[in-house]
Amino acid sequence: MQAKSTLLLKTFTALALVVPAVAQTGPRVAIAAAAANDPTDCRFTGLQQKLMQTQRFAVVDILDVATRLPTLQEFEAYDAIITWSNVPYYDSDFLGTRLADYVDGGGGVVVAGFANYSTSPGMYLGGRWLTGGYEIIEHTAGLQSGPATLGQVLDASHPIGQGVTNISGMFMGRPFLMENWALAQGHVVLEWDDGRMLAAVSDTNFRRADLGLYPVDSDCVSGFLDANGDGVTLIANALLHVAGGSIATNYCAAIANSTGIPGRMILQGSSLITDNNLTLMAEDLPNGSFGFFLGGRLQGSSYPFGGGQGRLCLQTSELDLRQHVLNSGTLGSFSFQLDLSAMPTSGGNIAATAGDTWNFQAWYRDANPQMTSNLTDGSMITLR
Repeated sequence: MQAKSTLLLKTFTALALVVPAVAQTGPRVAIAAAAANDPTDCRFTGLQQKLMQTQRFAVVDILDVATRLPTLQEFEAYDAIITWSNVPYYDSDFLGTRLADYVDGGGGVVVAGFANYSTSPGMYLGGRWLTGGYEIIEHTAGLQSGPATLGQVLDASHPIGQGVTNISGMFMGRPFLMENWALAQGHVVLEWDDGRMLAAVSDTNFRRADLGLYPVDSDCVSGFLDANGDGVTLIANALLHVAGGSIATNYCAAIANSTGIPGRMILQGSSLITDNNLTLMAEDLPNGSFGFFLGGRLQGSSYPFGGGQGRLCLQTSELDLRQHVLNSGTLGSFSFQLDLSAMPTSGGNIAATAGDTWNFQAWYRDANPQMTSNLTDGSMITLR
């Protein structure tokens, strides 16, 4: 989701605490938290500054939802939002409904403690967030505090866990109930060492992720999330995931097309084979471009490919999807839902196997300036 207009941004810039951008590219994200009664408190600004230091975001703004309720238009200026509570929300019911509307419109939301496992009124998201099925970790999970470290990695292929090897703290607020009792939907990616949920994602709505931690580190409050660990990496991964909507890991840089930017490959849905819900999507393509998807189990790099301007990121395309030619239309994107029980190859259909890693890419036509072809980057997923 892009900013609606320069005028819109100017309208509410005064309402958001802004840090000068370090990164020139990346998603626009906002911290919409009830972290304290003062938005200049380090419970707000500490994470803001550290997310910007990752250079993975174009903007990280603060929207104080302890003292006011931002409009939907304010939220829509961002690709993703992280929310959590330490004091009561200004209006938890209306905020929950507004964030549900934001997700419905294509925005990504990460919820962290205590907003996703507090039982105290005003501390968790209400309204349509509860009634519409947007929760992942149920707010009735309750709170477990005390020392904790990173435990099992249950979904090693998920991008939220990439680069996360060390998370700990002396006073780590986390969900009290275990997964079987307190997971409303989706699956757990990472656990704490006591088996409680650290990171969980929806399997049906790629714009949603939950973190079972309080996202304030020890540089702000002693004993909280260890500032020397990978807490910020985990939070940044979660925001990038819900902003881009990919359940996979991208690799192999693509070449810019006639729009001036490279095409991007995204996988949506679920990595669980029994769900049979995997959608291939190509974005940032020229409008009206014809193309199709490629898929193989071995990565490669061949440039230029096929007499065009793109880089092939597969060793070979095992899947034969040429009969499914798509058009990017006026939005510069196309998608295809892959049947994991009958994936087409030149030798006939094959069924996906748990544990196999597949790599996907999109080939498309372009005029840059002469008629040519290009490819998106590659996207890798391990099926479960």
